[in-house]
Amino acid sequence: MKNVSKVQSQEYFHKSIAQSSSLQKLFSQREKGWNNRIIASEQILGVVPREQSNKIFLPSINGGTASIVQKYIQMHKNQQELDNLFECEQKIFATKLEQVRQVHKLYNVPKIHQNVFNQILASSNDKLALLEEELKLMDQKLSPILHCMFTITARENCLNQIQSLLKQYQPKDLEKLKEFINDFRLLSLNTLESIVKWQQYIEHKNLNIQFCLDDNTVYCERFYSDYEILRPQLIKLFDIADTHDPFFVKLLGNNQPKLYARVRRAEVELLNLIFNNNYLK
Repeated sequence: MKNVSKVQSQEYFHKSIAQSSSLQKLFSQREKGWNNRIIASEQILGVVPREQSNKIFLPSINGGTASIVQKYIQMHKNQQELDNLFECEQKIFATKLEQVRQVHKLYNVPKIHQNVFNQILASSNDKLALLEEELKLMDQKLSPILHCMFTITARENCLNQIQSLLKQYQPKDLEKLKEFINDFRLLSLNTLESIVKWQQYIEHKNLNIQFCLDDNTVYCERFYSDYEILRPQLIKLFDIADTHDPFFVKLLGNNQPKLYARVRRAEVELLNLIFNNNYLK
């Protein structure tokens, strides 16, 4: 007589083996399916090129899963495009900023303007447009700061010519000296008007800063101090004012009404600049 318990145990053992084999086969199929999906995703995303992979590429993913996969792949691509665009914009910004700095250096733009520009740039909502505007104004020689630097350079050179001529003055040099003084008047007018335009430019940006060179001297004060340097020597040769007369009004005569009106406007502007400077101190 067979042992019933032993027979049942053997049947249970064989049954368990069959179930285990079936489960292993099922798990193997699922694992293979997931592996194939991973391979497909890698190839779609470009992580592993097809030509470098010996694995089988699934031709398609059917059903609702396909739309979900495509959705997140597209999201990934869109994010990559945004990241690439941001990186590109950052590179363009850095390039434009360096160009502005090089142009400022080329034209000896004083620190006061560079600092003002940096303040404006920091608070701007469209920094790239502001950089492009600065480069365009510089390139077309329309920048207020460039006008200041050009006219100041010319005025300083003319002042040096007058001082050099006075050091070795001879009577035959009188007409030449008059010509230099007339040029100096016009250059002083142009310089002052350029400084006023620069002040208006930064006031439009809600800033109130006096124009000065890198030695921290407010340049509008130079109009008076330069006249005081020249006056002791010029008063021996011309009928000029004892007090401040940076535009040599007494040497104008009565036959230049337009220039006279321009000088009077400049005198008012100069007083305003000096008053504002004293107010800001």
